[in-house]
Amino acid sequence: VPSEFSPRLGSQCCVSPPDPSSRGDPVLGVVRAQLTGTMASAPSSAGFVVGHAGLYQALAMFAVAYFIIGMTVLSVCAIATNGALDAGGAYYMISRALGPEFGGSIGIMFFLANVCGSALYVLGLVEAVVDIGACHAWHNAVGTGVHVLPQSYWYELLYGTVLLALCLLVCLVGASIYAKATFLIFLIVAGVLGTILVSFFATRPIGVPIRLPYFNGSETENGSFTGFSLTTLRENLGGGYGVDYTTGQMMSFSSVFAVMFNGCTGIMAGSNMSGDLKRPSYSIPRGTISAVLFTYLVYNLLAFLMCATCNRTLLQKDYGFLRDISIFPPLVTVGIYAATLSAAMSNLIGASRILYALARDDLFGRALALAKKTSASGNPVMAVILSWLVVQLVLFSGKLNTIAGVVTTFFLLVYATVNLACLALEWASAPNFRPTFRYFTWHTCLLGIAGCCVMMFLISPVSASASLGFLLVLLLALHYLSPRGFLTCSPPSLQVRKYLLMLDVRKDHVKFWRPQMLLMVQNPRGSARLIDFVNDLKKSGLYVLGHVELQDLDALPSDPLQPQQDSWLSLVDKLNVKAFISLTLAPSVRHGVRQLLFTSGLGEWCLGWARVRVHPAPPRGLEASVSAVLRGLKTPGRAMPRGSEALGVGSAKARLELGEVLGGRCQSRVGSWQHLGEEEEEGAVNFPANATQVSDEYVCAANKLVLEQSPAPAVRFLYLPRPPADTSLYPLYLRQLELLTRGLGPTVLVHGVSAVTSTQL
Repeated sequence: VPSEFSPRLGSQCCVSPPDPSSRGDPVLGVVRAQLTGTMASAPSSAGFVVGHAGLYQALAMFAVAYFIIGMTVLSVCAIATNGALDAGGAYYMISRALGPEFGGSIGIMFFLANVCGSALYVLGLVEAVVDIGACHAWHNAVGTGVHVLPQSYWYELLYGTVLLALCLLVCLVGASIYAKATFLIFLIVAGVLGTILVSFFATRPIGVPIRLPYFNGSETENGSFTGFSLTTLRENLGGGYGVDYTTGQMMSFSSVFAVMFNGCTGIMAGSNMSGDLKRPSYSIPRGTISAVLFTYLVYNLLAFLMCATCNRTLLQKDYGFLRDISIFPPLVTVGIYAATLSAAMSNLIGASRILYALARDDLFGRALALAKKTSASGNPVMAVILSWLVVQLVLFSGKLNTIAGVVTTFFLLVYATVNLACLALEWASAPNFRPTFRYFTWHTCLLGIAGCCVMMFLISPVSASASLGFLLVLLLALHYLSPRGFLTCSPPSLQVRKYLLMLDVRKDHVKFWRPQMLLMVQNPRGSARLIDFVNDLKKSGLYVLGHVELQDLDALPSDPLQPQQDSWLSLVDKLNVKAFISLTLAPSVRHGVRQLLFTSGLGEWCLGWARVRVHPAPPRGLEASVSAVLRGLKTPGRAMPRGSEALGVGSAKARLELGEVLGGRCQSRVGSWQHLGEEEEEGAVNFPANATQVSDEYVCAANKLVLEQSPAPAVRFLYLPRPPADTSLYPLYLRQLELLTRGLGPTVLVHGVSAVTSTQL
């Protein structure tokens, strides 16, 4: 049981959050982390969405997108309030919930999503800079533009590299300067939003000449800002998908939704900085929910205002029309730059924190060892540099739309996995899952998973399939390279407990009997074939390998069996047998065997007993072992389960029965015992404990008969008679068993405690 002062227990049970001083050098709060990361990255794509989809479909897109985001946010808040959070954000949550293998594979994809997202925003900012310097100048009404900046692939790559270097410098300084920068950007974006809202009311109706790039600059179209007009609103209610003038491609619901959803990925911005937050369990839920609600309202408000004031030509042909209708156009330009730069920095620093968390968990060995290095203040500078390098490589693609599809698919997959992690914790009823955030259920998790998967395939079936395939490859690679366990072990445990409770020994019947065996093993090296043989006999029953260590725990400084446990489990894996391990300390073999007999098993699955003797070298301590076994027969139902004679019982009138115990290919042979004498049926069932009634000549005759019945079978099954009550007769009893099995080869002696009626094999 953890201490009441442990970080996890404290964060789960205490009303007040843990002391911030215990988290190193936390520097970010709610507003400066979560709200800034989400709200500053809110896109200016509302006009693009409304222009192509119309008001009705745009509102539907916003509702679907924020429904998926809302379900994911509830799962994020639940996991974030379930204890102490460290660096890594979503990766840290998933790896601690579903296991390092699943968390590691998702962590890589989340890292790539943030890397591609950072490159996406940098390329978008480059396009905005070049666009404003070319045909979309502030004075677009003049109809002429000046190419202030040179335009080509290499020039645009240079601009992107410079902007990315600026983001790198901010992230290298640390979380403190990043917080100040993003907070300043947030203030700028808030001012721009306020200016835009005022402009819809203050600007008079104007015509906006639009020069289209694919007309080679020789033709223009006229857009109109009509002010609030019912006619304009009616024209913009329905969809009117057209050609995207920047790419020349025909737009559709899925393509427009993909562009719109890219701006919603900022919900993880604050959780990615979980290691730098003062109180992550307090900050993440409040900051994320506030940011999501705010941006959703802003989207819907802007959509309505644009539909009521701008005609479709302006919305479809000029994505920067907000500058044209603004009362202060330069502020809109600065806001676009600031918001895009903030989103690029947010993704870059988020990617570095995920990479740092992956490196600290040693999931990829030396491949990420360099990313562990930090500065004196704890900033993972090497992870930042490596993330910057990967973003720089992505910039060489120069294809904004291609990156946008990949980013959307990766983020949707990560969101689905976050919901899956929360769903697994909820369904498993894990005792360590006690979030203080209660506004979620397994229904919200399931809806989030379904929404993410549906939209992922709706946007791009090829990208979705490729992403899932890549995730599966990473999952298998991590599982075989460094298997460490899954939370998915918990639901089967619940099912096992459920069905064990349903088993009732009072309703047991011989028809449904399964063997439950305890095999005593002294030297595993010499018992490998015996272990494998009994594994064939168990026939979907319970199989336990027992071992007795002859020592006294009170006289030892520690338990010597603990180091041996892993070795025995490795033996089971090596031999590929389905068995459990049970080790014990005892002063004698007799006491140890009795301990294992009474303590191994659970409920209806109490152990039967199988003791196999191998010729010609019997194991040491056989007399003591047999003594313990036979003493266990004194307790009905303990030594052998009811109906256990299905393995084979030999008596005067019984027949030796051997089922498919050797892979279904063995042949059974039933020998006749009629001429050896008749015994009463009652005596055959009750097995009187008096071994002196049988002479050595009788046993030798039985041995001879068995040898005559079948030439050299793979294994023989014989009845194991009840031992004498007098322990002094044990040597005689063992000698007669020796005579009975002499020359028989591999032989299994079986004892049953209840009768069974059988008419055929």
